[in-house]
Amino acid sequence: MRSSLLVIVLLAFCYHFARASECGESTIPYSLEVLPSGQPILGCARPTCFGWHPTGHQLPTTAKFFRIDQQADGFLRDDPLAIHTFNPADPRVYSQQHSTCENEFQSLSCNQENQWVGGISPVMNATTTQVIAYQCCTYPPLRASTDRGVAIVTGGQIVVGGEVTENNKQYAFDYISNVAKQLNEEGEVVYEVNIRRFSCLDLQKVDRSVPDVLNAENIIRHVNGQRAVAHQAPNVEVNAPIETAELVVPEGVVNGQEVIIEEIIAQPGFIEETTVAPPPPIGQQGFQPQGFQLQGFQQPFQPQVFQQPPPFQPVQQPVVRQYH
Repeated sequence: MRSSLLVIVLLAFCYHFARASECGESTIPYSLEVLPSGQPILGCARPTCFGWHPTGHQLPTTAKFFRIDQQADGFLRDDPLAIHTFNPADPRVYSQQHSTCENEFQSLSCNQENQWVGGISPVMNATTTQVIAYQCCTYPPLRASTDRGVAIVTGGQIVVGGEVTENNKQYAFDYISNVAKQLNEEGEVVYEVNIRRFSCLDLQKVDRSVPDVLNAENIIRHVNGQRAVAHQAPNVEVNAPIETAELVVPEGVVNGQEVIIEEIIAQPGFIEETTVAPPPPIGQQGFQPQGFQLQGFQQPFQPQVFQQPPPFQPVQQPVVRQYH
């Protein structure tokens, strides 16, 4: 009898959150903000290496968010509506451009090396909610990712990953791999946020003379089952953009925040009548933690805390911000 009751409770638990918030299968979790109330807000992004059709158009966006006390518990970053066309057989492009997510919020953690947190079930009251369910998404190339550490995020703080560059050349992307809610010694709600990094290139800015870019290309080639390439000295051909690529933008559409929000509202399942605050700008060097238990890195980094800017004002140097 007890087993039957347990099964019924678990089924009801999954059903209750079947329509909760999620990044979907074509965007990546890259930031987590914690409001003073303890409510988490998950940020989702579409970098140049993920979520695209070879024609340069976005793959269907299935992200949707939940409203709690008039506050959306997630958002989509203002990313381009289109990129240059690309050859899907190009060894520098991941052959798989989308993840595979669980159908419902049925996991207590997403701790596999090929997973990230695709969604967080609504937290009605962070101080009393004991169990948070997550939707885990699987993406095979993440098996080649590296651990960046764990950030402890409290109310009024945000941790931001995103694109990582060297000499203005993108070579990686930091993402939210796992989240765990805890209570600290003062009884405050805190979230342990795991950050990982995977290779991610912008084909229009590939420069093999940059060591991190060359290394990232070889990692992607390995994931795709292709042979690695050796260092190549910079020349005109290496630095020139791909001549065969064509930037394809839907007719009558321009890039911009207002266009993105308008598009989101028009899609089924998205928040109605919600204007999501613009996400923080993309960091030049991604997530740089220090004081966390890093693995495989010789130099830890010190997180920086910032005062909260006025509403809807971008923070100049993201990573960890503090507001009151």
